[in-house]
Amino acid sequence: IIGHSEGGMIAPMVAARNKNVDFIVMLAGPAIPISELMVKQNYDVYKSSGASEEAAQTNAKYAGKMYKVMKSNKAIDIQKNEAIKIQIEMLSKLPENANNADGVKEIAQSNVNIMFSKWMYNFIRSNPQENLTKITIPVLALNGDKDVQVSSKENLAGFEKCMKKAKNQNYKAIELKGLNHMFQKCVFGSPNFYGKNEESFNEGAMKVIVEWIKGI
Repeated sequence: IIGHSEGGMIAPMVAARNKNVDFIVMLAGPAIPISELMVKQNYDVYKSSGASEEAAQTNAKYAGKMYKVMKSNKAIDIQKNEAIKIQIEMLSKLPENANNADGVKEIAQSNVNIMFSKWMYNFIRSNPQENLTKITIPVLALNGDKDVQVSSKENLAGFEKCMKKAKNQNYKAIELKGLNHMFQKCVFGSPNFYGKNEESFNEGAMKVIVEWIKGI
């Protein structure tokens, strides 16, 4: 199974349950708890899109507060109420929302509805390491060093930690220089440039995958 991004998280999920899977290639697949991943993503995406350091830090801080509430053992209604308060506090700090309390409440409620949708709620609470530590078949993990959605440093380190815990004897983790989350050559990793990039998927990355599969 070859999976990209969330697909790179699903591949080990399938392999942990199905003995017919021969190998896995994780392309920018998460390998740390998703709540941690998303805090880092919030910061990196904001920063790569031109936001100030202060704005990026603030965004990541409030995201972390939200995810902490969502991962708590409190009743879902209590979680939602706390999440709305966090959203209102964050949105009220934005200059464009000055003197617009009703608008802030409406946006906060909309954001919380999205965050507490079935998929997003379970995604935030999930931990890819639970499946990765069960994988003993060959695994290749590739991440671009310009990736601002699934940061290469943290996730490749998490991947290797899981492989050692699983006592996997056949795995490889590679950071590919100059590639973004979509495995395109780039200067900036911002998602704003994905659709403008002429490269669909880097040929060098393809060769790495092919050579690894040939060698297992």
